[in-house]
Amino acid sequence: MLMLTPVTAQPHPGGPQLLTVTMPQGSNQPNPSTFGQTVTFTATVSCSAGCHQNQQVNHTPPGRVQFRDQGTVLGDAPLLDGASITNPSATATFPFSQLSADPHTITAVYQPSDPDFSTNDTPSVTQTVNQVGTAPTTTTLVSSANPSTAGQSVTFTATVTAATGTPTGNVTFKDGANTLGTQQLSGNTASFPASGLSVGSHSITAVYNGDPTFAVSISQPLAQTVNQGTATTTTTALVSSANPSTPRQPVTFTATVTAATGTGTPTGTVNFNDGGILIGTSTLSGNTATFTTSSLTLGTHSITATFVGTGSFVTSTSRALLQSVNTPADSLRLRALQLVVTKIEAQSSGQAISSAVDSAIAEGFSDSGALITPSANGLRFNFAAEMPKKSNVEERIGDTFTALGYAGKELVTKAPQVQPSPNDWLGWAEVRGIGWNTNLQAGDIRGGQTNALLGLTRRMSPNLLVGVFGGYEVFDYTSQLLSGKLKGNGWTAGAYLGWMVTPGLRFDAGVARSGISYDGQAGTALGSFPGQRWLVSGGLTGIYPAYGIEIEPSARVYALWERDGAFLDGLGTPQTERNFSSGRASAGTKVTIPLVWSSTITVAPYVGIYADYYFNKDDAIDTLLLPTQFIQGWSARMTSGLSLATIWGWKLAIAGEVGGLGSGQFLNWTGRGRLAVPF
Repeated sequence: MLMLTPVTAQPHPGGPQLLTVTMPQGSNQPNPSTFGQTVTFTATVSCSAGCHQNQQVNHTPPGRVQFRDQGTVLGDAPLLDGASITNPSATATFPFSQLSADPHTITAVYQPSDPDFSTNDTPSVTQTVNQVGTAPTTTTLVSSANPSTAGQSVTFTATVTAATGTPTGNVTFKDGANTLGTQQLSGNTASFPASGLSVGSHSITAVYNGDPTFAVSISQPLAQTVNQGTATTTTTALVSSANPSTPRQPVTFTATVTAATGTGTPTGTVNFNDGGILIGTSTLSGNTATFTTSSLTLGTHSITATFVGTGSFVTSTSRALLQSVNTPADSLRLRALQLVVTKIEAQSSGQAISSAVDSAIAEGFSDSGALITPSANGLRFNFAAEMPKKSNVEERIGDTFTALGYAGKELVTKAPQVQPSPNDWLGWAEVRGIGWNTNLQAGDIRGGQTNALLGLTRRMSPNLLVGVFGGYEVFDYTSQLLSGKLKGNGWTAGAYLGWMVTPGLRFDAGVARSGISYDGQAGTALGSFPGQRWLVSGGLTGIYPAYGIEIEPSARVYALWERDGAFLDGLGTPQTERNFSSGRASAGTKVTIPLVWSSTITVAPYVGIYADYYFNKDDAIDTLLLPTQFIQGWSARMTSGLSLATIWGWKLAIAGEVGGLGSGQFLNWTGRGRLAVPF
């Protein structure tokens, strides 16, 4: 029996699947009927091949069919077995014996029990019920072979007689309470051949259903005995056209049924089962039957073929064929690409967000921030910076050094020190571009991303400030080893606070929430999935000016947690949900040397070196065994930059950074440059 069910993990695109209900004229038997005679109505619910493309064909359409007589509900019946794999359908049969002697319009209404199915069809048939006459009749019944043997065809013949005239209409043959079939009278006899009677005793009756002149009559029960006969044994063998196969790949199973030598060719049908569940039926042609399906899911399937014995041939079942449905190689590559690149993308965003928080807090505690300055953390645009004072060159030079956070008083002794009033609000923007390159064993990943962030800082007191920020990121990475690429974009929103513990030591902390959209391809496997990420960061930074330079030791850490959603790739392989965590702890020192280039230009080169420890954890398993934990352990990072500032507030900044030094498996680098003009 073919059955059809929707895949609950994959909603049907475009809404519920429309099914077709049919009840053609002739599906109501007998027609016409006589008053009191049982009439059986049959409705078929079917689905075209395209309708079930996202479904597994192993269940009937769920629900029942309701039968109505011109709007009046007569009753309903369940849907039973299907027709074929290419056009799955199910039927509902409804017997009814209480129709009045009039014409009737019978309609069938499909009532699904699953919202994934629906139909607009309400087919109808016309049923004529004639008034039964009163002239008495007598019905007799005989068997062509009694006793008979199992599988032997037996013909039952009913003869209907009356005192005068010849009765017309039909005769229903029954085995106990079960109806075997209905046949029209020819002359005054009706015959019904039966070949499926089981071994044992059967009580057969014939019911003449009457006509407008003659009354109903029932024969005496006929005791039909069916003995176990001598049958020919059969053997069924089963083979597969592709084993192993991949999801959605058509696989043809061929069953060959053979009988004992010289005993003929078996006829009948073969049932194909998957773990004992019927998945298809096929009729023997010669001595073979084939069944094709593309609905086998990942894993191992125990397929058997059962020959349904007929006549003198005994039923037989094949040995179980273990059909393996394996994950396509490109699906494995897509999964490996996901495991590697998402960690790289997350680490890059962690670096950008953590450093942006550090920069914003450093600027917030500066009494007069520069409009734009570079650092190891990226470019910072301070929209709250004071505009240049063109009337006093010495004053501007002193203010410039103050804006950079350097000891201007120690380098320029001719200019009086004028401290501007602190600003309570600070707006900032940061742009950071980062590139990656891993070795061949780690996937040969190349590419990069850009993170842009905007924020606003509020200084609550001389020693405390808070802020909020938002941002956008875009990334594109490729892998030669995996023949793939992973790209996408995302948004970020977060908040931070800073606390000046002592005049030379500050603490900062931040938290961010990101939503990421990934689009991946590895060979012929395509897939898109969402990512949801949380990030926290914190650090301590010291500021020690001495001998015309500034020494800035720091210790920072950030950690992030990401969940990637499950998805079905383009090859039909389900990729499961995945969770991972990652982060970096850093410690090092930066040294800055502020210099006066001329009476209108100042420069401030800097260099820093840091020790980084990367850590991560993943609940997914890479079946290609790539070292997806490669962003792990110790490495070194160097950063350097230069800023030029004029007394009119113009500032040109360039900076760079290289990380992953000494790791042996990856390098990442950052390049920054910006020209700012006050207005």
